[in-house]
Amino acid sequence: MRRHKTHLIDEAGQSKLRALLPSDWNVVEQEPDYGKDFLIEIAESQNLNGEFFFVQLKSSLVIEKRKNTSCLKYSMSSHHARYYARIRELPVFLVLVEPSGKYQSYCFLQEYLSGHQEYLRQKSLTVNVPIANELSDTKKLVDEINRAK
Repeated sequence: MRRHKTHLIDEAGQSKLRALLPSDWNVVEQEPDYGKDFLIEIAESQNLNGEFFFVQLKSSLVIEKRKNTSCLKYSMSSHHARYYARIRELPVFLVLVEPSGKYQSYCFLQEYLSGHQEYLRQKSLTVNVPIANELSDTKKLVDEINRAK
């Protein structure tokens, strides 16, 4: 039986995510995921610190860059946007990954959605994910997580 291309891309994206995060962080895949693929606990000097966040991972061979901006674009249904906007217990980060390594950027979803509420009156919205929010810059990511709380 032949493996489906989307499964291969998803697996490559998951591998890239794990490779970019520090090896001492606890990355737990959510099964079933219901819009949150991973629950991640941060570690400092190999000690888990009780700081958690969710990741919704989107992997693609080609991620589209928004014209005349330094952002990647991701189309999200309003149904999903309303779901993410209601989550209060932990921050959710949308992570866009090209397995080839060209892009691997994130966006704090609840904050983004609070400032872009067109999803309340439309069927979908485009999330602009700053290219500069590179997943490999874990110091910046931790600062974003702390700010999110």
